[in-house]
Amino acid sequence: MGRSYLFKCPKCGYSLNAELGMGMADNWLMDKYEKEVKHGDYGPVLQKAVREEDTFVNTARVLGVCESCGEYSVFPSLFICRNEPVDENEDGSSVFESFASADHFCVKCGGKVRIIRSDVKDYNDPSPLTCPKCHTEMEETEYGLWD
Repeated sequence: MGRSYLFKCPKCGYSLNAELGMGMADNWLMDKYEKEVKHGDYGPVLQKAVREEDTFVNTARVLGVCESCGEYSVFPSLFICRNEPVDENEDGSSVFESFASADHFCVKCGGKVRIIRSDVKDYNDPSPLTCPKCHTEMEETEYGLWD
């Protein structure tokens, strides 16, 4: 089950709605990515990683920010994770450790996108988001669950 967030700038009114995590219908995407990774579509590093025992392809929706233009985007991740959770969130959901991941690029400018919110350890930055328009700290509200 995923979570819905609203990030809103109190100064200029910019807002971003982000549905993060995974839903019931996302299993097809996980299967698709796993086949592509095993085929080598994402390079030899991920191909080798997914062939390790006790791993899975994590395609949960994540929030990223472009390191060049500051644009935010929500997209399916591509992490190779160990099956064993390393931690637990407050809601009881599992936190996994990634040992390989695909790079993601900005659809606006082509710059590299850094993942800032996810269910994978080391890819979740708790720092407040900054408005890409006026650079004011945005307010974050979790407003629901989705599936």
